[in-house]
This record gives sequence, C-alpha cells and structure tokens, in this order.
Amino acid sequence: MKRALLILMALLAPPAWAHSDIKVTDLVLREMLPGVKSTAGYFTLTNHSDKPVALQSVTGKISTRIEIHEHLMENGMMQMQQVSDDIIIKPHQQLVFEPGGYHLMLFKPNKKIKKGEAFKLVLNFKTHKAVTVDGKVVSVLEQQQQKQHKHHH
Repeated sequence: MKRALLILMALLAPPAWAHSDIKVTDLVLREMLPGVKSTAGYFTLTNHSDKPVALQSVTGKISTRIEIHEHLMENGMMQMQQVSDDIIIKPHQQLVFEPGGYHLMLFKPNKKIKKGEAFKLVLNFKTHKAVTVDGKVVSVLEQQQQKQHKHHH
C-alpha cells in the first residue's frame, strides 16, 4: 500500500523540470519614506524558455495601483515614464528591473510599507501563465549594499 501511494504521489507531483521557464529573483520594494505616498520595486526576470514572453502588468494586494516605469534620457535630461507597451523578454534572456532603468512604482499602497515586511506580487504575461513572487521590503541603504555585494562576487 505504501509503495502504491509513493508511486501515485510521484506521478501527481510536477516534475522538477516543469517548475517554470520564467524565473523572478531578488524582488524588493523600497521602504516608504515619511510623507511619500509611493515607492519603487526591483527584481530580475529571466526567460528560460525557447520563446519570447511579454510582461503586461504587475498586480498585488499590497497596492491597487502598480505600474511599470522606465527611465529615459531625453534632451540631456533623465525622465521617468510609465511603460504602456508589453515588455518583451527574448528567449534565454534576462531583464533587470533596477534604479535608472525599468522598475515598478507602487502608488498609494494599502498600508505603510515598512522595512522587513514580506509581500507577494503577480507578474501577468500575455503568452505565459501568471507568476506569483515573494519579496521583501528593504531600506534604500540595504538595497545599495546588496547591489554592491553582488558586484564583488
């Protein structure tokens, strides 16, 4: 009986290789500063599949308004704007959401976002099922230290 149960469990469990061809790592939100009603989020998105994927939006219970933004150099000035088109991640490519590039903006979160808190976000794709990701809230200083630490390894 135990053997039959183990075989059944093995057959029903998703195979390790089928886990996901989209991987999201290092999801962080910046802690909200006093008097500010928005904050930024960052992560790394890797497409391990053989097809391009199109990121359409990011949602979560932490805020009713989460937008994808990018920084652009225009007329010698850095400007931030909301991304209105899908973001295409080519096969076997990685896209880093970071300060000075693509990033998330959370406006009027449902509660004050404090350092150390955990949260979940859902990345919604056009040609792929949604991916739910766990993240944590960090201070600006912690985020800079993490980035420097990664560059040293």
